[in-house]
Formats: sequence, structure tokens, C-alpha cells
Amino acid sequence: MKNLFKKFIAIFTLVVIIGSTTFINNADAYVSVKGYYRSNGTYVQPHVRSNPNGLKYDNYSWTSSQGLYNKTYGTKGSTWDTPTWTTDPDYYVGKSLYENKNSGSSINLNTTNQNLSAKKTIIVPTNASLNYLGNGWTCNSGYYRSNNACVAVDVPANAKLNYLGNGWTCDYGFYRSNNSCIKVQPPTNASLNYLGNGWTCNSGYYRSNNACVLKNN
Repeated sequence: MKNLFKKFIAIFTLVVIIGSTTFINNADAYVSVKGYYRSNGTYVQPHVRSNPNGLKYDNYSWTSSQGLYNKTYGTKGSTWDTPTWTTDPDYYVGKSLYENKNSGSSINLNTTNQNLSAKKTIIVPTNASLNYLGNGWTCNSGYYRSNNACVAVDVPANAKLNYLGNGWTCDYGFYRSNNSCIKVQPPTNASLNYLGNGWTCNSGYYRSNNACVLKNN
């Protein structure tokens, strides 16, 4: 019985350690790097950097010329590919320390994070979602952007949403006229064109105004 209890305590302790480690890794806004010497003898000063992941664009010193992704992107699961500033509440604290070269300073993370929280707040309006990068928003399918709101697309009869979902196109066999879709009326000896928004004369006929005339051999 004692051995079973000891095993239970050991397993419980291991779970707590693993859980705590995971929480710390996800909660830390930045990683403190101690000073060290490179192989060529150059000394690197102590500094802070963003949490490592498969992305480059959430690094403090990132520029567009560096590209968006590390070589590890897509190889370690979705968590590894998540932007640091989305998962780490103190990201801007670390960024501020880095930019001001105060990585060795004593700082109250909670207080500073409250002061800087407005910088990372993105207000997503109704019928919208965060964009792919997480630094803005896009309207959901069936809505288009108008200033800071998403307005429903008014799809007329005989039409459907376009590919992007922010507008509409007429169904096959109809053409657009202002805000409605009008049925194409092919004349005698004519058929709908490839796009279905007009007509062409059948083989052996040519177009003359709104009619198809038989060609002379």
C-alpha cells in the first residue's frame, strides 16, 4: 500500500512539474539570454528575445526582408506556429525592455503590462474575425468592410456570393445591370456564351445587331 502511495505521489509531482513548465513557457513574454562568447571570441551582451517559435514576424527586431517563417514552421504543431504576442500577455513588456536596452532592469510585469495593454488590443466588430497574422480583422463571408464595420452583402435574385464572399455575381444565364441580374435572351440561332452572361451566334451564323444571320457560302 505504501509503495502504491509513493508511486501516486511521484506521478502527481511529475504532472505538476510538467504543467508548471508548460505554463511558464506559454506565459513568459520574453526569454532572457545571458552573456556569452561566440566561437570567434566575440562577446555577446546579455539581452532579451521573444519566445522561440516557427515565426519571424513576432520577433522584436523583425523586418519584412527577413520573411515570415523560420525553417521550423509547420514541423512542431500549431502551438509552435502561434504568434508570441497572441499567447504571451507580457509580450510588449519584453519588447519595451529590448528596444530600450533595459533587459537587466527590475520591472513589475503586471503594472507595465496594464499600461501597454492598449497597444495590443484589437477591437473586432460584429461579423468579423482576426486576420491570419492576428494584427487586424477581416469581415466574415457574406459581409463587406465599410469603415470600421462589416455590412451584409445584399444579394439580389438570380445571384450568389462571389469567391471572396464580399460581393455578388449573377448566376449563369444572367447578366448584371446596376444592382440586379437580368436573364440573357439569346435570339434565334444563338446560344449562351462561355461565361453565361451573354450570347454568341451558332456555327454558320454571324451577329448583326441583335440577331444571327445565316452566312453565305
